[in-house]
Amino acid sequence: MKRMTVRQPLNRGLLLGLVSVAVMSTAPAARAAAAARPSFAVKPGHPRIFLTQKDLPALRKRIETTHARQWRGMKKWADGQMGKERPQWSIQKIKTSFYPPRFLAEYWFEPPSYAFLYRLGGEPRYADEAITMARKLDVKLVGRKGDLGVATQAETLALVYDWCYDRLTADDKAALLKNLETHAAWLLEYTGHRYHPMSNHLSIGAGRMGLAGLAMHGDHPHADKYIAASLSVITDFVHVHQHFSAPGDGMVGCEGGSLEYTRHALIPTFLSLEAFSSALGKDMFPPDFE
Repeated sequence: MKRMTVRQPLNRGLLLGLVSVAVMSTAPAARAAAAARPSFAVKPGHPRIFLTQKDLPALRKRIETTHARQWRGMKKWADGQMGKERPQWSIQKIKTSFYPPRFLAEYWFEPPSYAFLYRLGGEPRYADEAITMARKLDVKLVGRKGDLGVATQAETLALVYDWCYDRLTADDKAALLKNLETHAAWLLEYTGHRYHPMSNHLSIGAGRMGLAGLAMHGDHPHADKYIAASLSVITDFVHVHQHFSAPGDGMVGCEGGSLEYTRHALIPTFLSLEAFSSALGKDMFPPDFE
């Protein structure tokens, strides 16, 4: 099938029909291609998601030279946040608010920041803070609010587990592995049958499920199941995107329609491909992916 350019405005029903036909017509080829794909091999050791041991010397040189000012700013922010007493979590607030309360958002985004500071700077206090915060995340807090919260928590858990791996106690590892698997299983069940092939929710949920699998690989028997499922969804998304996105737009032109959210799926897809590239040790980006 040749690449098809779709431009605004276009009847939403027609476009949905075109996408459905494309997915159905390419499904046999996609299944054949999937069967022919070589089995993936995750690189041993940690870190492996976005960062590897090979990358660290060059990155550490940057924080001492070209990015020293930014590094000092990050540390100043982190030192100002560490040790602060957080408000108590409220299930009722989460049930009645579409967007997460500020204190919950802090628990999503701060732990990977501390983990990053530890991985590059080597100060154990940052890893310990990241692990302490990550252990408080619970899928039950956000599961009732939908998949994006669970996906974000899965990413947080995966990065802390991977980047702080050498600081995890046996108890930390057991607790985080259990939590990672719970999040990944939730995402596999929830996103697998709810969204059309170009939904931003599908690529976000599946991508973060893949991060969880990459973090757990070697430590949990179900890790590869989540990696394989994530790769399948991301690969299919790229395949459909290549046939229906307008060149340079990064989206399907469907004014006012749900397919316009395809553009919101591209950054998570890029991040997933980058994570798989670092963890599998090969470039996972298609050469013509726009």
